[in-house]
Amino acid sequence: MGMLRRPATLPSIQLAQRLGRPIQHDDYNPDITARRFMAGVFIRMLRRAVPTEESLVAVPARLDAGRWLADCPLGCRGAEMVSVADPWFLCLSCGSGDKWWPVVFPPNRRTIEVEVVRRSDVHGWAWNPGETMADLQAETTRLREGE
Repeated sequence: MGMLRRPATLPSIQLAQRLGRPIQHDDYNPDITARRFMAGVFIRMLRRAVPTEESLVAVPARLDAGRWLADCPLGCRGAEMVSVADPWFLCLSCGSGDKWWPVVFPPNRRTIEVEVVRRSDVHGWAWNPGETMADLQAETTRLREGE
C-alpha cells in the first residue's frame, strides 16, 4: 500500500508540482525581479521605507517543498522565496535589520534539483546547506522505498 500524499496547498508548491521541478521567485512572478517584488511587499506590510543598505554577509538558499527559500539571518523565523537571477533577500516579517542580504545558492544547484524531483511527493523536494549529495541520494532512496 502506497504512502498517503499530502495535497500541495500553497500556490507556489502547486506550481513546482505542475512544472515538475523546483521553482524560484522568477517562476512565480516572471514579470518582476525578486528585489522589486519584495520591496513592494515590504512597503505594504511593514509600512516603512525600503532599505537601501546591503549586508556584506550572505544568506544561504535552501530548498523546501520545491521552492528555493532563504531564512531571515536575524532569527525571526521568516523565510522568503529567492531567485538565482536576482539573489537578494529582505525579510518581510521583521525587515532583516533594514538591510538587503545577498543570497548564495549551492554551486551544484541543478544536480540537487535533479535528485529531489526523483521523489514523488513535492513536499519531499528539500535540501539544506551542508547536506551532501550522498545524504540527498540516501534520503531519496528511503522515501521511494516507503511509497
